[in-house]
Amino acid sequence: MAEAPGLFAERQKLMPEPERASEWINQLKSMWDKNVLTKEEAKKIKCPVLIVGGDRVAHSTPEAFVDTYQTIPNAQLSIIPNVELTDLLFDQKTMETVVMPFILNFK
Repeated sequence: MAEAPGLFAERQKLMPEPERASEWINQLKSMWDKNVLTKEEAKKIKCPVLIVGGDRVAHSTPEAFVDTYQTIPNAQLSIIPNVELTDLLFDQKTMETVVMPFILNFK
């Protein structure tokens, strides 16, 4: 949790079994290490998709976000400059200017 040292401690306080926090981290790592969808599966997505990434995300690159964007039909892409993953998760400006307009576009 090098990107946000306080994030882990804060999450651990919320856990009903904080002694199992390392188990949670291992499950997250396992999830991140897997491709959730193959490219063939991603090409079959019919609904609009918003891909939001930061140009400083430790586990990915802007090129990877672009590749995903180009694979999914009807996808939209927003790469936020000077941003890491945890910045994206907690940045109200990104939510207001990128995510909410995408969501509100659907009625």
